[in-house]
Amino acid sequence: MSDWILNLPVLWMGVLILAGTYVVTAGIYLLVTKLAVADRAVAFKSISPGILPPLAIIFALLVGFLAAQDWNENERASSTVNREASALRAVVLLAAAFPGSPSRACANSSTTTYRTWSLGSGRRWPGMMSP
Repeated sequence: MSDWILNLPVLWMGVLILAGTYVVTAGIYLLVTKLAVADRAVAFKSISPGILPPLAIIFALLVGFLAAQDWNENERASSTVNREASALRAVVLLAAAFPGSPSRACANSSTTTYRTWSLGSGRRWPGMMSP
């Protein structure tokens, strides 16, 4: 359900989290001020400042967990790209070791096709499509 939040750009994610925190804090503040009448005013006024640190901790944990998840996904993507580049380099080096030009031409053709698909205008390699 909350996957759409994770797919937002970082700026909009920050704006959304800040706005949500603001709305929750404003709602709590309005609830406390509306209920703080007569004898309950002293009790509610002492509770109100005490609720801000838990809200700050929840906000910090949310931002921290989202940043950790993004960092992990970035690391996985980087290692996948490095592994694919290493495999392409191995294909080119192995093609150079075989005698004759057909194997070299085949390797160059396949690496050119791969680069066209992976770096082309927004197209994805068919094997990389999400399920």
